[in-house]
Amino acid sequence: ENGGFHYFRRMTARRGWLKQVEARIGELKRAGVRPERLDQLWADRGEKYRELIRVYQAYHELLRRDGGVDQEEPYFQVCEALRREAGWQSLPEQVVVEQFTELTFMQQQVLIQLVTAGVDVSLHLVWDEKRPRLFRETARTVERLRQRGFFVRKMPQRLQVTEKAAPLNHLEQQACVTSPAPVSAEGKVEVLAASDVDHEVERVTARLREWLRDSGAALSEVALVCADPEQYESRLVSKLQRAGL
Repeated sequence: ENGGFHYFRRMTARRGWLKQVEARIGELKRAGVRPERLDQLWADRGEKYRELIRVYQAYHELLRRDGGVDQEEPYFQVCEALRREAGWQSLPEQVVVEQFTELTFMQQQVLIQLVTAGVDVSLHLVWDEKRPRLFRETARTVERLRQRGFFVRKMPQRLQVTEKAAPLNHLEQQACVTSPAPVSAEGKVEVLAASDVDHEVERVTARLREWLRDSGAALSEVALVCADPEQYESRLVSKLQRAGL
């Protein structure tokens, strides 16, 4: 609608046209380039590039209008939130990244922003010094992160004691808890006395409403478990509906 197509007018009806457009948009977003920035970068380019800019702008406008989110958008949202220091109180103490053979620019930006916010970030990358050409992109990723404050630690190939690969052993130590930390159970369990099933359902429904009000939690966080679903289901549904739940 905004200028139409001239350079691509014969291609839009071809099979696979949208797939090609989708691929180009994905490349731009993974590189961290928004439509506004692309307009600046290609300001002096020809008709082909100006039409691609319009396509990219229209794509973003449709996402905004319909409230849509594509695969790359969450990375932008996380980076923007971290730059605004929004939600820092709820950040994890540690992030372990595993099974990424390579990282896009935006994925790297998320890790950098997390480190800036004080999060301990560990990134595991496979590397073979004997095959530098095969792992050329890995080397580039490592160098980019090194320039942004990451430090590189080479893990030995094997641990003599456990015969487990060192990166796997490190992941286990960082991300896997072998035993749960003890926590206080005080106030976690509450017993409600009831004369029969109907009275029990009534009391549970009232307690549930009270808990939702006091905690501010969403109903989707609640699970009701009973020993005999056939006996309780109709009664529960009726009571919950009357209670507005």
